[in-house]
Amino acid sequence: MKKLLFLPIVFVLCLIKLNAQQINFSPKQYYITTGTGINYENGMLGLQLSTIIKEHFMPFLAIGSGSWGYKVTPGIRYFFSKNLLGAGFGLSYSQVPGVNSIKQNMELNNGSKTEVEFVYKAINTINISYLNNWHLGKKSNFFTLEVGYSFSLNSNYKNNYTIKTPNVTLSSTSESVLQLLQPGGLIIGVGFNFGL
Repeated sequence: MKKLLFLPIVFVLCLIKLNAQQINFSPKQYYITTGTGINYENGMLGLQLSTIIKEHFMPFLAIGSGSWGYKVTPGIRYFFSKNLLGAGFGLSYSQVPGVNSIKQNMELNNGSKTEVEFVYKAINTINISYLNNWHLGKKSNFFTLEVGYSFSLNSNYKNNYTIKTPNVTLSSTSESVLQLLQPGGLIIGVGFNFGL
């Protein structure tokens, strides 16, 4: 799935040939961002509110939903240019409270498949990212591509969920799927930022 998301991102980047230094772009004070991605601040689907302080800095608050439930992410970004276009860095902290009850079809240790009920426990991450912004349209809107790494503050991925279904032993494949679903790891995200 991560590879499938990478291809559209590369395609969009090839289509966008704008250079931040060649554009007369005046950023707005406030932005609302809709975006998607893997380990992205917004989750797989969510919104972000941000404001500009001290020209190069942009604090934000993101709320969204992902594979481990909803998430809340406060953070800050630093941009090399005053107009927010071009390269920058991001630092954020994500809180994912988990899910009290979720059922999924999983492969068991004996090779059969059955519906298993889980509790997804809370996971917190520190996120470090590199991003690039491109002007979008005639207004003060821009497109963001963000890549980085999300460091889980939880020690062992097997401790981040509980199996509620009795007498079930998951296969190694199912355990790998649960590890992949958990927050943490590679960040790939895209966002569309609309000036308010």
